[in-house]
Amino acid sequence: MESIPPEYIIAIYIIMALPFVIAALGVTSLIVVGILYFTNHRKTALKLLKIIGIVVLVLIAFSWLTKASLGF
Repeated sequence: MESIPPEYIIAIYIIMALPFVIAALGVTSLIVVGILYFTNHRKTALKLLKIIGIVVLVLIAFSWLTKASLGF
């Protein structure tokens, strides 16, 4: 049986951690957006929500591509 290269092990740990990072980012961002929205900073809240949405999509795409490149 071949041993797994260390760089693959690191990538696997990153893949395993990304859903938790995305969830933490989502919860934190929703709290911040909620605070901004209800303190009459609606335009800023909506802009921040768009930016966070793009960041989350990029993280999901990165994790999917990394997972696909490792053959999982």
